[in-house]
Parts: sequence; C-alpha cells; structure tokens
Amino acid sequence: MLRFADFELDRGAYELRRGGQVVHLERIPLDLLFLLAERRSQLVARDEIVERIWGKGGSQDSDASIEAEVRKIRRALGDDANAPRFIVTVPAKGYRFMGDVREEPPATNPRPGQTPAVEAIRDRSEQPARHGEARLAGELDAPSTVSQLEDDGRQPVAGDLAQGRFIGRAEEMAALRAAIDAALGGQASLVMVAGEPGIGKTRLAEEAGAYARHRGAHVLVGRCYEGESASPYSAFVEVIREYISSRPDDALKTEMGDGASDIAKLVPEIRERIPDLPPSPPADPNGERLRLFNGVASFLVNASKANPIMLHLDDLHWADKPSLLLLQHLARRMKGSRLMLVGAYRDVELDRRHPLSAVLGELRRERLYQRVLLRGLTESEVKELFEAILQQKLEGPGAAFVRAVLRETEGNPFFIEEVLRHLVESGHCIDARAAG
Repeated sequence: MLRFADFELDRGAYELRRGGQVVHLERIPLDLLFLLAERRSQLVARDEIVERIWGKGGSQDSDASIEAEVRKIRRALGDDANAPRFIVTVPAKGYRFMGDVREEPPATNPRPGQTPAVEAIRDRSEQPARHGEARLAGELDAPSTVSQLEDDGRQPVAGDLAQGRFIGRAEEMAALRAAIDAALGGQASLVMVAGEPGIGKTRLAEEAGAYARHRGAHVLVGRCYEGESASPYSAFVEVIREYISSRPDDALKTEMGDGASDIAKLVPEIRERIPDLPPSPPADPNGERLRLFNGVASFLVNASKANPIMLHLDDLHWADKPSLLLLQHLARRMKGSRLMLVGAYRDVELDRRHPLSAVLGELRRERLYQRVLLRGLTESEVKELFEAILQQKLEGPGAAFVRAVLRETEGNPFFIEEVLRHLVESGHCIDARAAG
C-alpha cells in the first residue's frame, strides 16, 4: 500500500482511493501512476515508461501516448501541470513523482474476486513490460485459450496487425460520406473528428479519403507537428505543395490569381513555377495575414472548380494559432465550393485556454462544422477485429479473451493491436479450437 496526501494506491485491490473512496482510473494510467509513485523523487525516463507500460516494441506515438496518460492521472489527482503537487514533467526527459509517499504493509485479506492478473502486475521487476499481456493471460480460466497455434493453423506475424481491415465506425463513416457527397454537389463542408490518442481518427479520415478518391475528388493531406520547432502553417504548406506538384504552370497561375505572391511566402517554390510574380504591397502584420488568408482561400476554392478537393488536416491539437485562424477563415469563405475539410484532433489535449477551443467555439456558433466523436470499439467490433487479424472464429474461451481485452483497452484500437502484437511476438495467439 502506498499513501500520499489523502490518496492510497492499493496493490492488492489494484486501485486508487481517496478518503476510502475508489477514484476511477483506467488501467494504463493506473499502471503508470504505480510506476511513478514507486520510484518517488526519481526521474523516470520516457523510454523506460514506454518499455514498462507498453513493452519493448513501444508505442508508435510514444511521447503523445505518455502525455495523454499523465493528463488522466493529473485529472484523477486534481494536479495542476503548471503548479504540480505530485507529477513533475522534466522536459525532453521524463517525469518525477514528488511528495511524501509512505509505504505500508499490504492488507492481509485480498479483495474478494481478485484475479491472478493482480499478481502479474504486482512485481514489476519480474514483469517489467507486459502488464496487459500477463493480466489477460491470467484472467482467463482455460489455459489453452492463449496458446501457440498448431502447425495446421495460421501463424500470424506482427506485420499483419498494421494491415488490419477497417472495423466498425459505420455511423461515423456515413457522416463523412454524406459530407463528401455534399461537397461534390457544391455544398462545402467541414467535419472535425475528435477522440483520444489511438482511437482511430487518422484511419477514419483515410477511409473517407479513399471514398472521396473513388468519387473523383483530389485528396490532400497536411499534418501539424508538436513543439516549437514546427513550422507555421505546416499543414497548409504540405497541402499546397502536394497540390502544385501535379498541376501545370498555367493552371496554377489561373487558380492562384492575385494571391500567388502572398502564397509564395508560405511555399517559395511557387515563384519557380510562376515567374515574374510581383512583390506583395507593403502592409502591417494584420493586413499581410488577411491578404494571405484571402489568397489561400481563393486559391483552394478556385482549385476545387476544376476538381473536387478533400483536405485532411491531421493533429490539429498541435496546430499553431495562425493555422487555426486560417482554417476558420477558409471555413467561412468556402461556401458554395466543392471543398471538403476533415480535421482531426485529440479532444483530451484541449482545455478552455487552448487556441483550438476558441476556434471551435466560433465555428460552432456560426454552424460551420460538424463534429464526429470517436469512442472505443464495441465487444462485437473487437471480436471482428481479432477474427480478421487471426483468420479464426472466436468462440467460448476465445470470446472470453475478447471481453478481457475490451476491459483492459476500453475498445481503443491502437491499444488492442498493441496487446495482440505482444502476444503474437511472444509466440502466443488465440486458439479458437480451444473452445472445442
């Protein structure tokens, strides 16, 4: 038992309590809180966190995944990142748990119904990396449920997981397809896809892009990047560069019109494509920005006349404020065009002070966008995902395994695949024949 302030971390019950009342915390942030509290006052490096929580394979977006879990812990503890009482961020290195942590003997009687998974998690020195795998294996009564596939079965490889088919999201996909269809008919639309890290925002937008291409649209992708080193307007720069790479010079000159000189400040190679561009007339910073916004908006609207365009702007929670203001300006200017915008962002990253929150508030008041919120997959969808990856039907103990995975991951597709990846890489998999 670990005690700090008025909180208790109970290893036996594997839960966080405050004043005797359980404080809800998902499995991954709870694992991380145990790790940090047990290493109180010590710097725990990001690489170690990834290995201890997600395994040696790590997370494809490890920094963002850690930050998301730390935010969940802070919310549960009522801790302020700007004036922390418990968890201190050490920039570019890791995290340190501060405060007086007292260790007390564990309760002699474990909580009724305690699963063997608790024992797998308890001793982190012996099971450093794969709490989820150990817990899932331990929770299932039938030892044959998690087993090596026999020679006559298909042995999946880790690479199969990345090629998994698109599961679920029928309602969300229908909303995006409707927006694309509307844009093809001259009713521009903006859809913002929100959800936690790993929930499938990018994949959903990619599936929408495939549909848009099938309908004859030109799909352009721009991404925002974390950190002060990220370039201003990075997502729009990527979109414009991708577009101009496939357009002839004369068409480009017509589509950009008078705004070409201003757009060339973002994408200098435009001057190579359109020689003899006049310099932009002098203006104050606000005037220059407005001219740039008008130039980009007019260019994209004009470009959509020749061919419908879908813009996929990813990771908008990392966008710089000017990029978000340009997005807002474009949403206002693109009415009646064949433009369709899909923006994706992590809602857990936003608070009232975040610049994206302000922009979304303005767009909401003007009814300029539709929000699509992604939640975890359902049990039937998790089962379908597993069956697609493993090429087996899951019944009996296999279905119990699916329920265990769903409890551990809350239906997050990224975490589901990470858990399954660990099992596959260690030579274990679901053996459907265990059901008899």
